[in-house]
Amino acid sequence: MKRIYIALALLVVIAASCIATLSLEKRQLQSMINMTHTMEDACRRQDYTSALETATTLKRDFGERTKMFAMFLRHNELKEIEETVLLLPLYLELNEINHFLIDVSRCRLLLQKQLEIDLPILQNIL
Repeated sequence: MKRIYIALALLVVIAASCIATLSLEKRQLQSMINMTHTMEDACRRQDYTSALETATTLKRDFGERTKMFAMFLRHNELKEIEETVLLLPLYLELNEINHFLIDVSRCRLLLQKQLEIDLPILQNIL
């Protein structure tokens, strides 16, 4: 009987850690998606300084925001997002606004895809 209690306790710990990890991942991804909206809005208002500040912040904080993501996450997709994030400030510094807007949209799409793919819904389980 003692083993059953230990197994149940371990099951609860594992479930809680998975829920906590998914919650953290969702919060971080949503925050980065919001940053892409902020950058795009600033760029459309021709406030390139604000867009550059947000892009630089996203570039600087990306590794910190994603280091606690689950070990079973598809890191090749995360790498693709990171490559896009690294280019955003460069586009603004070179005054390549069209390329910047395209990559901001691409980055947001990849982040949203990552957010949706990890949700524990029936569509993702099957």
